[in-house]
Amino acid sequence: MRSIIKEIEAEFGEPFWQVVEGFAGDGHSVQAVAELLGYASPTPFRRLLQRHGVAIQFAGAQESVFQLEARQQRRGRCTPAQKAATVRASEANPYYKRIAHGGHVDTLAGHARRLGMSESTARKRYYRNPDPAYVFARGSHRIDPPLGKGWQKEAYTIKK
Repeated sequence: MRSIIKEIEAEFGEPFWQVVEGFAGDGHSVQAVAELLGYASPTPFRRLLQRHGVAIQFAGAQESVFQLEARQQRRGRCTPAQKAATVRASEANPYYKRIAHGGHVDTLAGHARRLGMSESTARKRYYRNPDPAYVFARGSHRIDPPLGKGWQKEAYTIKK
């Protein structure tokens, strides 16, 4: 019968648990350590950890060395199909429309933030009329209260 523990001890010349701690200290996840040690899946390795009551701090799955390296290699590399899928997804999302206005190309929300207006107001105006001049128009529409109300009440007026 094959013993992974004995094989690892013979290969590294150290006790099995020190080898496991070394891999964990290098920033590997439980699954990565299980694969490095030759386990077919991480489940038997997890059971072994549980059975022996070993409390080794492993890196999280997404923070492991292999995942970080894979993300670095993929960064900025998109296939034409991935780019086309991204374009289709952004075109299908009504909140991700890109609009040219005032020499800037940005989303509705980005223009609204830049111009200091409410995002919901920009969206409502856009769906009413998608003309950027209308959507991002800045007007000072001051509505006075009706006569005799607010500051115009008799109590606040100066009598001659």
